[in-house]
Amino acid sequence: MIKGVLFDLDNTLVDFMRMKRLASEEAARAMMGAGADFGVDASTAGKRLFEHYLDHGIESDDAFLSFLGKYNQSRLSAGIAKQEAILAAGIQSYLRAKDVLLTPYPGVRRTLVELTRRGLKLGVVTDAPRLKGWQRLQALGIAEFFDVVITFHDSNVKKPDGRPFLMAVEGLGLRPFEVVMVGDWVEKDVQGARDAGLKTAWAQYGGRASGGDHGADATLQSIAELGGVLEQWKSA
Repeated sequence: MIKGVLFDLDNTLVDFMRMKRLASEEAARAMMGAGADFGVDASTAGKRLFEHYLDHGIESDDAFLSFLGKYNQSRLSAGIAKQEAILAAGIQSYLRAKDVLLTPYPGVRRTLVELTRRGLKLGVVTDAPRLKGWQRLQALGIAEFFDVVITFHDSNVKKPDGRPFLMAVEGLGLRPFEVVMVGDWVEKDVQGARDAGLKTAWAQYGGRASGGDHGADATLQSIAELGGVLEQWKSA
Protein backbone atom coordinates (compact mmCIF):
# COMPACT_ATOMS: atom_id res chain seq x y z
CA MET A 1 0.00 0.00 0.00
CA ILE A 2 1.37 3.40 -0.99
CA LYS A 3 1.71 5.74 1.98
CA GLY A 4 3.98 8.40 0.54
CA VAL A 5 4.75 10.20 -2.72
CA LEU A 6 8.05 11.78 -3.72
CA PHE A 7 8.29 14.28 -6.56
CA ASP A 8 11.11 15.53 -8.68
CA LEU A 9 10.94 19.34 -8.86
CA ASP A 10 12.06 20.70 -12.24
CA ASN A 11 9.93 19.55 -15.19
CA THR A 12 7.73 17.52 -12.87
CA LEU A 13 6.11 20.15 -10.65
CA VAL A 14 7.17 23.15 -12.77
CA ASP A 15 8.02 23.57 -16.47
CA PHE A 16 11.52 24.71 -15.57
CA MET A 17 13.10 24.43 -19.00
CA ARG A 18 10.40 26.57 -20.63
CA MET A 19 10.92 29.22 -17.96
CA LYS A 20 14.69 29.11 -18.46
CA ARG A 21 14.40 29.41 -22.24
CA LEU A 22 11.96 32.32 -22.27
CA ALA A 23 13.73 34.16 -19.45
CA SER A 24 17.02 33.76 -21.32
CA GLU A 25 15.49 35.43 -24.36
CA GLU A 26 14.33 38.37 -22.23
CA ALA A 27 17.77 38.64 -20.65
CA ALA A 28 19.56 38.66 -24.01
CA ARG A 29 17.22 41.34 -25.30
CA ALA A 30 17.90 43.50 -22.21
CA MET A 31 21.68 43.07 -22.51
CA MET A 32 21.55 44.14 -26.14
CA GLY A 33 19.48 47.14 -25.14
CA ALA A 34 22.20 48.07 -22.64
CA GLY A 35 24.94 47.94 -25.27
CA ALA A 36 25.89 44.31 -25.86
CA ASP A 37 26.58 43.23 -29.44
CA PHE A 38 26.10 39.51 -29.97
CA GLY A 39 26.21 39.74 -33.76
CA VAL A 40 22.73 38.23 -34.09
CA ASP A 41 19.14 39.26 -33.43
CA ALA A 42 17.74 39.17 -29.88
CA SER A 43 15.81 35.94 -30.39
CA THR A 44 18.89 34.08 -31.62
CA ALA A 45 20.99 35.56 -28.81
CA GLY A 46 18.42 34.31 -26.31
CA LYS A 47 18.58 30.81 -27.75
CA ARG A 48 22.37 30.90 -27.51
CA LEU A 49 22.18 32.03 -23.89
CA PHE A 50 19.83 29.16 -23.08
CA GLU A 51 22.16 26.69 -24.82
CA HIS A 52 25.06 28.24 -22.90
CA TYR A 53 23.17 27.48 -19.68
CA LEU A 54 22.77 23.87 -20.75
CA ASP A 55 26.47 23.54 -21.56
CA HIS A 56 27.75 25.57 -18.61
CA GLY A 57 25.40 24.10 -16.01
CA ILE A 58 21.69 24.83 -15.71
CA GLU A 59 22.15 25.97 -12.09
CA SER A 60 25.20 28.10 -12.91
CA ASP A 61 25.60 31.39 -11.04
CA ASP A 62 28.04 32.90 -13.56
CA ALA A 63 26.47 31.87 -16.88
CA PHE A 64 25.64 35.48 -17.81
CA LEU A 65 29.18 36.68 -17.18
CA SER A 66 30.78 33.83 -19.12
CA PHE A 67 28.24 34.30 -21.93
CA LEU A 68 29.18 37.98 -22.22
CA GLY A 69 32.85 37.10 -22.25
CA LYS A 70 32.34 34.58 -25.04
CA TYR A 71 29.81 36.31 -27.31
CA ASN A 72 29.80 40.07 -26.69
CA GLN A 73 31.51 41.79 -29.62
CA SER A 74 31.09 45.38 -28.44
CA ARG A 75 34.21 47.33 -27.56
CA LEU A 76 33.11 50.18 -25.34
CA SER A 77 35.39 52.77 -23.78
CA ALA A 78 33.52 52.58 -20.47
CA GLY A 79 35.28 49.26 -19.88
CA ILE A 80 34.35 47.11 -16.92
CA ALA A 81 31.71 49.53 -15.65
CA LYS A 82 29.82 49.22 -18.93
CA GLN A 83 30.14 45.45 -18.85
CA GLU A 84 28.63 45.38 -15.37
CA ALA A 85 25.80 47.64 -16.56
CA ILE A 86 25.07 45.17 -19.37
CA LEU A 87 25.31 42.24 -16.95
CA ALA A 88 22.96 43.92 -14.46
CA ALA A 89 20.41 44.64 -17.19
CA GLY A 90 20.40 41.00 -18.24
CA ILE A 91 20.14 39.63 -14.72
CA GLN A 92 17.30 41.95 -13.72
CA SER A 93 15.36 41.17 -16.88
CA TYR A 94 15.88 37.47 -16.30
CA LEU A 95 14.64 37.70 -12.70
CA ARG A 96 11.53 39.65 -13.71
CA ALA A 97 10.69 37.09 -16.39
CA LYS A 98 11.36 34.24 -13.98
CA ASP A 99 8.90 35.65 -11.44
CA VAL A 100 6.19 35.65 -14.10
CA LEU A 101 7.00 32.34 -15.76
CA LEU A 102 7.77 30.16 -12.73
CA THR A 103 4.34 28.61 -12.14
CA PRO A 104 3.26 25.03 -11.37
CA TYR A 105 2.07 22.73 -14.12
CA PRO A 106 -1.73 22.68 -14.42
CA GLY A 107 -3.22 20.44 -11.76
CA VAL A 108 -0.23 20.43 -9.42
CA ARG A 109 -1.84 22.24 -6.49
CA ARG A 110 -5.10 20.34 -6.85
CA THR A 111 -3.21 17.03 -6.89
CA LEU A 112 -1.15 17.93 -3.83
CA VAL A 113 -4.32 18.92 -1.97
CA GLU A 114 -5.98 15.63 -2.95
CA LEU A 115 -3.02 13.53 -1.85
CA THR A 116 -2.75 15.39 1.44
CA ARG A 117 -6.45 14.85 2.15
CA ARG A 118 -5.93 11.12 1.57
CA GLY A 119 -3.35 11.16 4.36
CA LEU A 120 -0.34 10.53 2.13
CA LYS A 121 3.04 11.91 3.15
CA LEU A 122 4.71 14.03 0.46
CA GLY A 123 8.30 14.89 -0.34
CA VAL A 124 10.63 16.28 -2.99
CA VAL A 125 13.90 14.83 -4.27
CA THR A 126 15.81 17.25 -6.48
CA ASP A 127 19.34 17.73 -7.78
CA ALA A 128 18.93 21.49 -7.36
CA PRO A 129 21.09 23.29 -4.78
CA ARG A 130 19.34 23.61 -1.41
CA LEU A 131 18.56 27.33 -1.49
CA LYS A 132 17.46 27.36 -5.13
CA GLY A 133 15.24 24.34 -4.58
CA TRP A 134 13.51 25.98 -1.63
CA GLN A 135 13.23 29.27 -3.50
CA ARG A 136 11.39 27.53 -6.33
CA LEU A 137 9.02 25.75 -3.98
CA GLN A 138 8.24 29.04 -2.21
CA ALA A 139 7.80 30.87 -5.53
CA LEU A 140 5.41 28.14 -6.70
CA GLY A 141 3.44 28.48 -3.47
CA ILE A 142 3.58 24.76 -2.67
CA ALA A 143 6.38 24.43 -0.10
CA GLU A 144 3.96 23.80 2.74
CA PHE A 145 2.72 20.54 1.20
CA PHE A 146 5.98 18.65 1.69
CA ASP A 147 7.07 16.77 4.79
CA VAL A 148 10.63 16.40 3.50
CA VAL A 149 12.74 18.05 0.78
CA ILE A 150 16.04 16.46 -0.22
CA THR A 151 18.30 18.62 -2.37
CA PHE A 152 21.81 18.06 -3.73
CA HIS A 153 23.31 19.77 -0.70
CA ASP A 154 21.45 17.40 1.63
CA SER A 155 22.73 14.17 0.04
CA ASN A 156 25.86 15.46 -1.74
CA VAL A 157 25.12 13.09 -4.61
CA LYS A 158 22.83 13.35 -7.61
CA LYS A 159 20.21 10.99 -8.91
CA PRO A 160 20.21 8.16 -9.96
CA ASP A 161 22.28 7.45 -6.84
CA GLY A 162 19.94 5.82 -4.38
CA ARG A 163 20.89 7.91 -1.35
CA PRO A 164 18.64 10.92 -2.04
CA PHE A 165 15.62 8.65 -2.46
CA LEU A 166 16.36 6.65 0.67
CA MET A 167 17.00 9.83 2.70
CA ALA A 168 13.58 11.11 1.64
CA VAL A 169 11.88 7.79 2.44
CA GLU A 170 13.50 7.80 5.89
CA GLY A 171 12.42 11.41 6.39
CA LEU A 172 8.83 10.37 5.72
CA GLY A 173 9.15 7.55 8.27
CA LEU A 174 8.25 4.95 5.63
CA ARG A 175 9.81 2.00 3.81
CA PRO A 176 10.82 2.15 0.13
CA PHE A 177 8.05 -0.14 -1.12
CA GLU A 178 5.47 2.14 0.53
CA VAL A 179 6.58 5.15 -1.54
CA VAL A 180 6.19 6.11 -5.20
CA MET A 181 8.60 8.47 -6.96
CA VAL A 182 7.19 10.76 -9.65
CA GLY A 183 9.72 12.24 -12.09
CA ASP A 184 10.31 13.21 -15.71
CA TRP A 185 13.88 11.95 -16.18
CA VAL A 186 13.85 8.22 -16.86
CA GLU A 187 17.51 7.50 -16.13
CA LYS A 188 17.61 9.61 -12.97
CA ASP A 189 14.13 9.62 -11.45
CA VAL A 190 12.58 6.35 -12.62
CA GLN A 191 15.55 4.01 -12.75
CA GLY A 192 17.24 5.54 -9.72
CA ALA A 193 14.13 5.24 -7.55
CA ARG A 194 13.31 1.77 -8.84
CA ASP A 195 16.81 0.54 -7.99
CA ALA A 196 16.33 1.96 -4.49
CA GLY A 197 13.19 -0.14 -4.05
CA LEU A 198 10.48 2.49 -4.68
CA LYS A 199 7.54 2.27 -7.02
CA THR A 200 7.76 4.75 -9.87
CA ALA A 201 5.58 6.95 -12.06
CA TRP A 202 7.11 8.56 -15.16
CA ALA A 203 6.00 12.16 -15.70
CA GLN A 204 5.95 11.94 -19.48
CA TYR A 205 4.48 15.45 -19.70
CA GLY A 206 7.85 16.78 -18.49
CA GLY A 207 9.39 16.13 -21.88
CA ARG A 208 12.16 13.65 -21.11
CA ALA A 209 11.51 11.13 -23.88
CA SER A 210 12.67 7.58 -23.32
CA GLY A 211 14.43 5.72 -26.10
CA GLY A 212 12.81 2.46 -25.07
CA ASP A 213 11.03 0.80 -22.18
CA HIS A 214 11.25 3.28 -19.32
CA GLY A 215 10.48 0.61 -16.73
CA ALA A 216 8.13 2.76 -14.63
CA ASP A 217 5.14 1.26 -12.87
CA ALA A 218 2.93 3.98 -14.38
CA THR A 219 3.08 6.71 -17.03
CA LEU A 220 1.46 10.10 -16.43
CA GLN A 221 0.31 12.32 -19.28
CA SER A 222 -0.47 14.96 -16.66
CA ILE A 223 0.07 15.15 -12.92
CA ALA A 224 -3.71 15.09 -12.45
CA GLU A 225 -3.66 11.38 -13.39
CA LEU A 226 -1.63 10.45 -10.30
CA GLY A 227 -4.62 10.15 -7.97
CA GLY A 228 -6.33 7.69 -10.28
CA VAL A 229 -3.16 5.61 -10.61
CA LEU A 230 -2.85 5.34 -6.84
CA GLU A 231 -6.50 4.24 -6.60
CA GLN A 232 -5.88 1.52 -9.18
CA TRP A 233 -2.88 0.25 -7.25
CA LYS A 234 -4.89 0.32 -4.02
CA SER A 235 -7.65 -1.85 -5.47
CA ALA A 236 -5.33 -4.21 -7.37
